[in-house]
Amino acid sequence: MWGLAYAVPEAYTLAHPLASIVLKRTSGFRAVIKQRLHSRPCNSFGACGCFRLACALMGSALELRANNLGDPPTCIERQDAMGGIKIVILDRELATTVRALVGQCQDAVSGLPSLLIVQLTGTSECKGAAIVRTLRSQQAALPVLGVSRSDGAAITRQAVRLGINDFFRLPDEAPDFQRAVSALLSGNEAPVKASIEQNVLLGDSPQMESLRKYVARVAMTDSTVLITGETGTGKELVAELIHRSGSRREKPFVCVNSAALPDALLESELFGYEKGAFTGAHARYQGKLRMAHSGTLFFDEIGELSLNSQAKILRALESREVHPLGGWRGCAVNIRLIAASNRDMEAMTQAGQFRQDLFYRLNVVRIELLPLRERKQDIPRLLAHFVALGNRQFNREVRGFQPEVVELLQSYNWPGNIRELRNVVEASFVNAVSERIELIDLPECLHRAFEGKLPPDSREKLVRALLASKWNISRVADELQCSRMTVYRKIARYGIPMAR
Repeated sequence: MWGLAYAVPEAYTLAHPLASIVLKRTSGFRAVIKQRLHSRPCNSFGACGCFRLACALMGSALELRANNLGDPPTCIERQDAMGGIKIVILDRELATTVRALVGQCQDAVSGLPSLLIVQLTGTSECKGAAIVRTLRSQQAALPVLGVSRSDGAAITRQAVRLGINDFFRLPDEAPDFQRAVSALLSGNEAPVKASIEQNVLLGDSPQMESLRKYVARVAMTDSTVLITGETGTGKELVAELIHRSGSRREKPFVCVNSAALPDALLESELFGYEKGAFTGAHARYQGKLRMAHSGTLFFDEIGELSLNSQAKILRALESREVHPLGGWRGCAVNIRLIAASNRDMEAMTQAGQFRQDLFYRLNVVRIELLPLRERKQDIPRLLAHFVALGNRQFNREVRGFQPEVVELLQSYNWPGNIRELRNVVEASFVNAVSERIELIDLPECLHRAFEGKLPPDSREKLVRALLASKWNISRVADELQCSRMTVYRKIARYGIPMAR
């Protein structure tokens, strides 16, 4: 039963038996009125009972008023205890949404560890943030989820500073929110949001799981990011993922290829120019920085810029203002900056090849992508992903790689990382004639790399089958469980002279 509200100088509302109404005053006084009616049926609570209850409440209100004259309540906070879940939300509509979503999880998680769900506003007066700090000081391991109707930069920064388990924009991210509630109440870690999980960060290794979680946290902020890693590790894909998962997702994502940007064209390409600013400027061009206004600007291979170009970029980044060529005044820009490099930025800075002040400006949040040779357990899943892409691209129905081929691919060091792996799969699609890709279908460069790693009996097994079948290729193919074309190619690969 939801009870009764009586008009007194300070309104007091009876809560649901599972809830409390907390009235707070600026002096710090707090009165908590709880009503539990479990011992009395709701239908027996008639007009007389309502009147007596109203009188009791009015008397309490008058007594409180006498003790706290001129000290009105500042806000009302709902604290719901639902199956071990504490909810602190001031927004009535948002609180209703949360209670409905949590209620759908109760059957699966009732009686499991407690969870704190708070509303975040991004302001210093945010009550949810204060509750998190207070309870975390008493119980450091308390799982916390933040919710809000929006996901502005101030709110996401607040969520990261508080160190909460995850943050959700409701009702848009309701399914992810429910999964996180179930996981945390079960004593597990909050799963990575679907937008992060289902994108480019494929792999089941602990390193990739940690990377997915960290990228999800970085996407919640508006900080500058520096992504480092070898060629082919997916730096640009991670930058795009951060942009698509952040608060600027609806704004432009502009990529600048620093390696292809000569000094003579840097200012016009980045800062833009007005019509007639120089010979050939027949129309106004706003430049990359203004194109990325309110969105994300990605500098790929920023370590390739000259020192002169670095100085010009540093000035624009610090002032957040660009001056187009031929223009009379500057234009303010609001961008999130993400940079990437395959070089050792610290070593370049110490050697004087990269400006120290620009490096510190970029190195706010650091993401290091591991080479494929350090997470080889992810290769089978990557192969399956690229095979699926190849089937769509070539309209094929390849089922995957032979198990022995997968083992050989996992033993390779992959200097070109994921990009090289994808190219190998595409080349194998061109060569393959059966449902499964075999060793003979791999590019010639890998044949040489696997020269000493081939099973010692591979050639001998083929020769025995040929001799036993008197060079009946069909029978050999049946025995080796491969196609006739594969038998011919293996004969050529192993240099077996054809019988005459």
